[in-house]
Amino acid sequence: MAPQAIRYPTDLGLLNEAREFSERIIDLLFENTDLKNKPRTYRQKARKAYLAIVKKKRPGAKTIRKGIKQQLQYLRRNLGHIERLLQHFPEGARLPLPRWLLYRYWLIQHVYEQQRAMYRNKINRCDDRIVSNSQPYVCPIMRGKVDKPTEFGAKLSVSLTGDGVARVDHLRWNAFHEGLDLPSQVSEFQF
Repeated sequence: MAPQAIRYPTDLGLLNEAREFSERIIDLLFENTDLKNKPRTYRQKARKAYLAIVKKKRPGAKTIRKGIKQQLQYLRRNLGHIERLLQHFPEGARLPLPRWLLYRYWLIQHVYEQQRAMYRNKINRCDDRIVSNSQPYVCPIMRGKVDKPTEFGAKLSVSLTGDGVARVDHLRWNAFHEGLDLPSQVSEFQF
């Protein structure tokens, strides 16, 4: 395991960060349209609601669930505003967003869908869960250790060559069983 340095992910924090990116996208798109009134995002209320939960020493499960619902609603509203603003640009025309922000737009749509599904089904896990807006390829790996039950980072499968040199056979961001690589590693070592 090669640990990845990321902030410990919380659903509420992830949704808040996605909401802030959506507000940034709305600002940039609005500047390049001829609209007179900017869409309402309620950014101060959303930030205040987020901080009210995060600043608590031990918020209860009901409080966190309520906060997640609020952030989902704010994010859904912002995504709707973005869709309406995008209609003001001709199809095929270059959007006034930098490439990294277009990527974030694609990412926050996936974060919203995952979080909404987890909220509706009252579950904590889903396949290929995004736990970081800045590093979406990082996946949680359940290790079952006492101090760290969940780790984040790439999982490595390393073997020795006949010359005694270590070689990385597989580097994956998802969990996998190293024992499946053993037959090929033994045959490589023998030759």
